[in-house]
Amino acid sequence: MVAAVAASAAVGAVISLPVLPVDSLGPVIAMNEDVGETIGWPELVQTVARVHRGLPDADRAVILTDNYGQAGAIDRFGATLGLPRAYSGHNAYGDWGPPPDGGAPVIAVGLHPRQAAAQLRDCTLAAHVDNGAGIDNDEQGTAVMVCRAPRRAWSLQWPDLRHLG
Repeated sequence: MVAAVAASAAVGAVISLPVLPVDSLGPVIAMNEDVGETIGWPELVQTVARVHRGLPDADRAVILTDNYGQAGAIDRFGATLGLPRAYSGHNAYGDWGPPPDGGAPVIAVGLHPRQAAAQLRDCTLAAHVDNGAGIDNDEQGTAVMVCRAPRRAWSLQWPDLRHLG
């Protein structure tokens, strides 16, 4: 019984936690695609932190992400790099609400340029994310834009930023 529990725990750890080197993850990703989506999270957060440090009014900045994975990565790794919490309207992450009204500039992570233009003012591309592992996941190549401000108060446009998927 002890051996079965230990084996189960080992298999569970390998398919659900980042315990293997990236170059050994092929079979694990085949069993659990979400593991592949966490590859490059530190690099994503470092990219956002570089953009954040380059802002003249970084202390007022809002980070808005397209999906909960990006927001979760920033919230997990960003505090040690001086980042504020991230906001995302994706799935249940949107239930935590919008940024406080008045927050600007906006670092938009992963938003399509048309979506950003509809919700944010004066966006410019600041960086692209590279996970450093050559793994093609949702975050590889993600655009990081800097926008001057939201088009309307966050509290008013939050319903338009909410999405499932």
